[in-house]
Amino acid sequence: MIRKLATAVVWVLGLSAALIPAVSLSQSNAEVLSVEAAVEEAVERNHQLRINRKKLNIAERNATYGNADFYPELNAQISQEHMVGGSGFFGSGNIFTNTSAGIQLDWILFAGMGRFAMYDRLKLQRQRQRIDNKAAVEETIAEVLSQFYRVVL
Repeated sequence: MIRKLATAVVWVLGLSAALIPAVSLSQSNAEVLSVEAAVEEAVERNHQLRINRKKLNIAERNATYGNADFYPELNAQISQEHMVGGSGFFGSGNIFTNTSAGIQLDWILFAGMGRFAMYDRLKLQRQRQRIDNKAAVEETIAEVLSQFYRVVL
């Protein structure tokens, strides 16, 4: 058991010793990262910015007249009922089918100024999300530039 463990350690050490020069050679041939590439990669890969973009997309879609209840509501309903019955103890085996359908249209003509207030609130949420998104992008760019020039200088 100890002999197997010693053999495994020797293999791992030998393999790591063989790979260290290859790693150092690949690092010496590394590509130089420009400021533009660093900023572009940071903006693309930052998870908080991805979340902010998705929130902005949701806010853009929510700022509609439909979400502010300006449009009527249309409901449709269809039902079907099957019954087996008849006279006598076991029945005569008659099958009865009942089908019904209905459509309902609801539209409140005037509900105060609540719809307008709701639409204004949705537009303000969209505007706020745009500003938050822009601020987060600018903050990320500033942080990348600060760290980039700290390393370079």
